[in-house]
Amino acid sequence: MGIDICLVAEESDLARCKALRKTVSRAFAGGEWVDLSEMDEAGRSAAIGSASETMTGWEMLSFDEMKKECAGCPLSWDNGRGCIGVFGPDNTALPSIAGKYGCPIIASVPESAESGRIFSCDEAEEIIRECEVLESKLPEEGKLAVRRYSGPVARVRAAAEACVKGGCGMRFL
Repeated sequence: MGIDICLVAEESDLARCKALRKTVSRAFAGGEWVDLSEMDEAGRSAAIGSASETMTGWEMLSFDEMKKECAGCPLSWDNGRGCIGVFGPDNTALPSIAGKYGCPIIASVPESAESGRIFSCDEAEEIIRECEVLESKLPEEGKLAVRRYSGPVARVRAAAEACVKGGCGMRFL
């Protein structure tokens, strides 16, 4: 068992641990990072397995840096604060509204999330089309539907547009 001495910032804190002083040694990582994208799968697994701690570059950003990144991100649908959002509660009416207007992918979001289905880039284009339909049809469902479901539809559309632009698939969690 060990203590990561890098987490103890002050020398005075080390001095207080007199009982541990004999076993304390300093070892710094030197701020070096291992780029896992350059490794094959076996190398990545070995590196992660041998690491005492892993962090992504995103986790290392300060709140100010994160806010700046989020402000310019196309997936930041809540006025630049981030990309965390929900489709709706389990009892949301949005899937039934989507089904009513011929939007089968959005109508199946709860089942797709449960199964972990990954939608292709081509399907993301269809999701954009379904979002356009819903954006035009929500007013027919009333003001409450517009207030409650415009945000989730906009978030789904933003994610689908990013997938089309990036040439990748998407899934609902």
